[in-house]
Amino acid sequence: MKKKLFFAGICFLLVFLLANPETAILAARDGLSLWFNTLLPTLLPFLILTGLLMNIKISCQIPKPGIRLCKILFGLSPWGMYAFLFGKLLGFPVGAKLASDLTYSGKICRQEGEYLLTFCSNPSLVFLLTFLGQTCLKGRYPARDLLIPLFLADLCCMLFFRFFVYKGCTATDHMWPDPDAIAEKKTSQACSTGALLDVCIMNGFETITRLGGYILLFSVLSPCISQCPLIPDTFKEILLCIMELTTGLNRIASSNLPERTIYLAAMTLSSFGGLCVAAQTKSVLDGRLSFFPYASAKCLSTILTLCILLIGT
Repeated sequence: MKKKLFFAGICFLLVFLLANPETAILAARDGLSLWFNTLLPTLLPFLILTGLLMNIKISCQIPKPGIRLCKILFGLSPWGMYAFLFGKLLGFPVGAKLASDLTYSGKICRQEGEYLLTFCSNPSLVFLLTFLGQTCLKGRYPARDLLIPLFLADLCCMLFFRFFVYKGCTATDHMWPDPDAIAEKKTSQACSTGALLDVCIMNGFETITRLGGYILLFSVLSPCISQCPLIPDTFKEILLCIMELTTGLNRIASSNLPERTIYLAAMTLSSFGGLCVAAQTKSVLDGRLSFFPYASAKCLSTILTLCILLIGT
């Protein structure tokens, strides 16, 4: 049934492309513009640099008090903290990508990698403060109204998965992996800094190109849904908003909804991330980690965010 639905969806999209070439071209152009002007310059340098950090030899050890602090506060090993911090800084889907790569390299265990997926892949702080706060909400809400509800929802989600799902067994047992162990086959064969840099650059371009493909497909899918007569208008509008985070926030901001409703909807969607981000996240996991912890955590975090916002009002 799943394959049949997937096949039917592809056929439907092809028919739409052939029947509406001008609309399809404009949608694809918008998607590529978003990828080229925003995602490429924002994420690619960090994908390359984080790849280098993961694969270079580490000449120093983190002090034991720092290791204990990571484990007590977050239930993470030092490498897990690395993925958590960069995930918060850079946003979707860097946290999930790092969790997957660290698991594959043996620097963290699979359980810690899947635990990381429940709270380390979120919108970046810059995205929340600039695009959400200034572009969509017109600067009407201070930073605390944007960050605190999402932070509290992530914290509750982290505590739930840490103590109720994983029973407190989240951090990788070993304190710090062998600095000479290099994950990827290509990287392990690299014997010079230049060769390592080449591998990290190619890996970065591979990841960013894959993400661009998902953005392109979802950009073309949006007008296909908007012009489909079989979908009810109310459900169509909801579906279009959750398809892709950036365009969804733009649709919410330009709607005729009351100001408070726009704030609630924009914050809830930011917590969820959108279907395009979910597809990107599943892609960067490369089958190394289960997608289910991420999906279930996003649903829980979205509900918690809405509850916190409603209680706060």
